[in-house]
Amino acid sequence: MVAYGVISDTEYIMRETLALDAALLELGAADDIKAVAQAIADGARQFVNAVLVTLTVPSSDGTSTLVVASGGMADDNQDDAGVDRMPIRTFSLATERHDNESLPLLRLHGEIAESGMTILTRFAPHARLALARAHRLAAVKRLAYTDPLTGLANARSLQFTLDQQATLANAEIRSLALLIIDLDDFRRYNALWGHLVGDAALQAFAQAIRGAMRGRHFVARVGGEEFAVLLPDANEHKARAVAADIHDAIAEGSSGLPSLFTASIGISVFPNDVPDAFSLYAVADIAMTMAKKAGKNRTFQFESIV
Repeated sequence: MVAYGVISDTEYIMRETLALDAALLELGAADDIKAVAQAIADGARQFVNAVLVTLTVPSSDGTSTLVVASGGMADDNQDDAGVDRMPIRTFSLATERHDNESLPLLRLHGEIAESGMTILTRFAPHARLALARAHRLAAVKRLAYTDPLTGLANARSLQFTLDQQATLANAEIRSLALLIIDLDDFRRYNALWGHLVGDAALQAFAQAIRGAMRGRHFVARVGGEEFAVLLPDANEHKARAVAADIHDAIAEGSSGLPSLFTASIGISVFPNDVPDAFSLYAVADIAMTMAKKAGKNRTFQFESIV
C-alpha cells in the first residue's frame, strides 16, 4: 500500500511518482483485457489504500462484462463487517467524470485515502489508453483467427488449437479426435445457383454444425467448403456420434435453400488410428476423401480404410 506519514512535500511527491511509475510499468507489461484490467485494479488499490477494488470492463468481444478484483480482507478479519457493508466509491474510466456508473467502472471498497485520489486521477488516462489498446488487439486477433463469412474459427485458429491439443494428447496419451467435413458437389451447387446462394449455403452449414455442437467443441472453416471439428478426450464412439449429429443437422439446416446439400466426413482418432496426434489432420483428410469416393454423404474413419 502507499502509506503517507509526516513527510516533506518533496518526499511525498517522490513517493507518489514512484508508485505511479510502478503501476504504469505493470500496466505496460499487460496485453490482454484481463491482464490490463487486473493491473488497473491493483494500481488503484495501492493508490487509495482500499480494502478491495473491483473493476468491471466490457469483455474482449463486447458481448458481456469482465470483473476483476484486487485485495480483500485477511482471514483473521473474518468477524469484521464484510466489504458489502463498507463505504464504496465509484470511479469511472469511461469519461473524465469520476463518479458515475459508466463502464469501465472501478469500485473502491473501504475508507479511501483521499490523498491517493490525486494519483488515481493521474493514472486514469493511462488506464483508459491501455484498455483501448487491449480491445483493439482483441479485435485484431478475432479478425486473424475468425472466418469472416461464417463467424467460425479459421484454418489458422484450427492449426493453433490442434497443435495445443496434440501436444497435450501426446504427452498424456489422452484421446483426441478430428473430423474433416466437406460439402458434397459444392462447385456444382455454386454453378447452378450462383455464388451468393453458395455463400448462404456455407453460412447455413456453419450454423448447422455450430448448433449440433452446442458450443461443446471447437469448430472451424478450413477453407472453401471444408470444415473441421476437434474433439478433445473423444473416443471412436463419441466421434461417430458427433458425425451422425452433423449429418442430421445438415439435412435440417439446408431445408430453406434452393436444393439440399450433403457432406462427406472423415474421422481420425488418437491413439487408435495414428501413433502421433499431430498426424490427425492428414489422416482425417484421407478418410474424408475416401468417403467421397465411396459415394458421398457418409462418414469414414481412417482405420476402416487401411
